[in-house]
Amino acid sequence: MGVIGTFVSLSHRRQGIAKSLFQATFNACIDKGYEKIFAYVRADNQVALSTYLNQGFDIIGTARKHAKINGFYIDEIMIERLL
Repeated sequence: MGVIGTFVSLSHRRQGIAKSLFQATFNACIDKGYEKIFAYVRADNQVALSTYLNQGFDIIGTARKHAKINGFYIDEIMIERLL
C-alpha cells in the first residue's frame, strides 16, 4: 500500500499534468508490487477531491477535525484506489 499526495501549481492546472502524474504514479506503484494507493484530501478542497475521484479513487471515510488550520478544524476525506 502506498500513500499519495499530489500538487499542481494554479498556473499550470487544466493542462493534463495531474492525469500524467497519476498515470506515472500508478505505473510505478504497480511495478513495485503495490496493490493499493491511499490519500487524505481536505474536505474544503473539492477540486482536489474531484480530481482524485476522476482518477478512480473511492471515498472510504472521513476523519473529523483531522487538521487545524488558522484556528479552524477541517475534516479530511480518506480515499483509496485499488491497483
